[in-house]
Amino acid sequence: MKNATKKVTAAVCAASVALLGACTPTVKVVFDEVKPWHDSAASYERLVFDTAIYDTADENSHVTIATGKLTFELTENFETTAEGVPYTKIEMTSTVTYNDSAPEKDRGLTDTISSYVDFQSSGLAARRSEKNVTLADRAGVENLSYTVTADYFGTHTATRKMLASGEEKSLNIEQRGSGYYDNEMLFYLARATKMGAGSQASFSAVNLFDSFIGKKPKLVNYSFAVNTSKSPSVIVFADDDKNWVKNFGVEPVTADDGTVTYPVPCYFTSIALSATKAGQPYVVHFSQNPFKQGEEGSEKSHGKIPMKISYSEYTETTRTRFTEYTLTELSFEK
Repeated sequence: MKNATKKVTAAVCAASVALLGACTPTVKVVFDEVKPWHDSAASYERLVFDTAIYDTADENSHVTIATGKLTFELTENFETTAEGVPYTKIEMTSTVTYNDSAPEKDRGLTDTISSYVDFQSSGLAARRSEKNVTLADRAGVENLSYTVTADYFGTHTATRKMLASGEEKSLNIEQRGSGYYDNEMLFYLARATKMGAGSQASFSAVNLFDSFIGKKPKLVNYSFAVNTSKSPSVIVFADDDKNWVKNFGVEPVTADDGTVTYPVPCYFTSIALSATKAGQPYVVHFSQNPFKQGEEGSEKSHGKIPMKISYSEYTETTRTRFTEYTLTELSFEK
């Protein structure tokens, strides 16, 4: 995304593909037979992240310019068709508010994004998708708020409406034998792949927004890789408000000053767009240990939890912004 308005969209969009880095895919994806979020016939998972956006133009002084929340809710097998095919859904909400350290045009403004996608519980082929991007009005900047929907299995159509202008476009989604993955599923597609030091895979997903530039769904190729030298990476949580992380089976560490922390070993992974001049990858720290919740004997266990998600924005060779999402809450009960 080249212009300033589109950068605003990217800054609050956890599932945006515009800032993913270039990488060459090598191994076709094979998803886990038992998905890492599965614990029963109808599993539920809610992940809540603190969002922070930093101005990093001065490499010696990173300034927080915005904060917010990012939430994912997954409901497995929420519906089963008459043919016996179960479907899972992911709902995402993201809110970012800019503070007084932000550029003047952004100060005090809040941007929000919500999305929904449902897909086959086993094969992960998307059935329906919807995304709503609501950007605050900014002086001298075109407001690119929009709504985009897709019906992959029913009407085979997608629609995009630009809210400020009212411009609306539709396109046909040609039937595809194996179905489509949707980029609103991006982190879950990666999460469902095999993870180990040096593991890698590739998959394609539909970038709905950009599909309207052409006349058919735009399939974007992604690569997913676990960095051998950086795995395990360790995400450290302070004891004062993060002792829930002990449910990853980690032991507390006490420093000389009495401070207690919980180090959680993670797979240091990158999710990158397989194209030239595509920007930087998402870096995601997926937990190596499953998280267990509930009473012994009836506890629920989910694996490969995303603990931290981040990406960078560059202007030429200078990193100008850094966005980071850090897990603060998780629950397997509604």
